[in-house]
Order: sequence, then structure tokens, then C-alpha cells
Amino acid sequence: MSRKIFWERFRKSIHDQFRIVGTVLDWTVILYILIPGLIFLGIQYVSWWQDIPVWMNSIPLLFLFFILCFFSMTGTIKTFVEQADSIFLIKKSFVFIRMKQYGYFLTILTGWLKISLMLIIVLPFFVKHYHMSGLSILTMTVYLFGQYVLFLLLNYYRKVIEERWKLWLVNILMYSIFGLIHLTIFRMVEIGMYMGIILLSTLSFAVGLFFSIKSLGSLKFMEYDLKTSKEQSAKSTNFILTLSSDVEKPIIIKRNKPLFFRNSKRIFKHRSKRNGFCELFIKVFIRNFAYWGNFLRIISVFLVAILLIPPLWIKISLLLAFLIMIHSWLTAVWNKVITFHPVTRKYIESEGYFHAKNRMVWGGSIGAFILLLSVVFLVLWL
Repeated sequence: MSRKIFWERFRKSIHDQFRIVGTVLDWTVILYILIPGLIFLGIQYVSWWQDIPVWMNSIPLLFLFFILCFFSMTGTIKTFVEQADSIFLIKKSFVFIRMKQYGYFLTILTGWLKISLMLIIVLPFFVKHYHMSGLSILTMTVYLFGQYVLFLLLNYYRKVIEERWKLWLVNILMYSIFGLIHLTIFRMVEIGMYMGIILLSTLSFAVGLFFSIKSLGSLKFMEYDLKTSKEQSAKSTNFILTLSSDVEKPIIIKRNKPLFFRNSKRIFKHRSKRNGFCELFIKVFIRNFAYWGNFLRIISVFLVAILLIPPLWIKISLLLAFLIMIHSWLTAVWNKVITFHPVTRKYIESEGYFHAKNRMVWGGSIGAFILLLSVVFLVLWL
């Protein structure tokens, strides 16, 4: 019975994801954007096996290894728990627990596939540029697999921490400790201590597997399983909403006070209509993760694209496209926060409104452009 319920919910989850993605990927997007993009990426990947790009000379192996380690530290157990389970399946705890365990093993499988895909992407650099042996790459793969299973357990326990300062403290300690562990593993790979790494990876896998199954067998995490299930089910929906400038992605606020401007102090000493609009926009922008998170995400995407694509004319084109896109996005955010808000929209005819809009949109666009350009020069210089 548990297997039947699991497969039904798994198929329903896959169907929902495809249906949501299908709202964006119509035949025109697939024909003119997706397929040409995949062909271009395929050609680019084949070219890496033939000739390593010049920008790889400035990227050390340790940096690439830490990116892979960070990727293996992400992931959440998908339990497929639903709201009605607290009423019906909770009476049949064996069926309920077994269904969650099936979801756990599926999470491990999909996580390992994602890590394998990441390794396949960077494999030309490992072989052609860093001249790593097959045993070194295999040992690194085993280590990443073991770390992924261990961090599924750690991330499962972290979700029960509701106090912000405790969560920050746990994150700082955890990432600092494992950062040192990753550095030690990297040095062990360099000197060829493969057996020690494999034993440590096996231990991480065993500890993560044992305590994860034990935790999933308990009913005290029912509330957190349900919350995590809802968040995972809404991932694709939130992604589509993020791409839309007309729909705001809902953000769940867990804190009682905002992190920035909690006492709502003045930013500008001189009080004017223009400064009032600017102050309101700045506070709303910084307090809402959906805004500044997307702001940093746009910069990151263009940064990676500029660093990975070799031709200079494409880099310049991407910089110009970034300036246009960030200006358009900030304009959409301004309209959402100020223009279309029922309280502030009655003041949009004032002179201070237009001055404030130009100041915030153009100031933010130029600031983002300078930030992107500075990071590009810094990475290329290093």
C-alpha cells in the first residue's frame, strides 16, 4: 500500500512539474530558444574537449572543487507528505513511514544524478586542463556522493530551527567546519590518499543513511515534513512567478522584526517628496528577499555567461544586454512597489515621483553594471 501511494504521488508530482513548465515552454520558445541553446551548449562542450578556453587559466582546481562540494551540500528530503496524512495515514504509521523512506531513497538517487551531471560538465577541465587521473576523479565522486547523503540529514535537522540567530550560528559553524574538511580532502587527493577518502565517504554515507531513516521513522517531524513538501511542490511555480514582472512571488516571513531598518529610521536627513519615494522603495526592496534575491541572481547569471563565453564581442553584447535588462527589471519592481500600490499611486502625478523613479531605476542599474564589471575584472585579474 505504501509503495502504491508513493508512486501515485510521485507521478502526480512529475505531471504537475511538466504542466507548470509547459506554461512557459510553448512551441515557439522550444523551437527558437531552447533547441538552439542546447545545440550551442553541446558545441561549446565538445570544444572544451578539443581546446580548453583561456579563462580556465585563472581558475584554480580548489575553486572548482569547492563549487562541487557546495553543490553536494544542498538538497532536501522529499517525503511526499500531504495535509490529509495527519488524519488518515497517521493511523497507519507503518504505511506512512515507509512512504517517506521511499521518498528519501528517490531523493538520494536524483541527487546523485545531479552531481554526476555536474561532474560530466566539468570533466573536460579535470582531464585536459588539470590532468587529473581517473582514480582521483572517481575518489572525488565517491566523496561528493557521501557528503550529499550526510547533508540530507543535516538539512533535515536544520529545518526545525526557527530562531534566526540560532540558524545563523548553526550555518556558520557547519559551513566553517565542512569548509576545513573539504580543504583537507582536497589535499588528500593531491597526495594520493584515496583509501582514506573512500573510508571517510563511506562513513558519511552510513551515518547519513542510518540517522535519516531513523528520523523519518519518527512522527514528531510531521509538521516540518508537510511544510517542506509544500515548499518543494511550489518550486516550479515560484520560478515561473519569479520570471513574471506582473506577479509577485509569495514570501513566508518567519521573523518578528525585519532584518534591516527594523526601527524605520530616516535614510535621508532632508525630507522631500523625492526622498520620501526613494526611502520607501529602498526599504521595501531590501526587506523583501524576492527583490534583492532576484537582483543578485540576475547579476550572477550574466557574470557566469560573461566569464564562460570567450569572444570579446559577445562579452560586450552581454554587458549591454545586462544594462537593458536590469533597467527594465528595476522599472517593473518600482511600478509594483510604488506605482500600482493603492496608497502611493495617488501621488504618481507629482514631480517628486518622476525624479525619485529616475534616481532609483537609473542609479540601481548603473550600480549593478559597475558591480558586475568590477567582479568580471577582479576574476580575470586573479
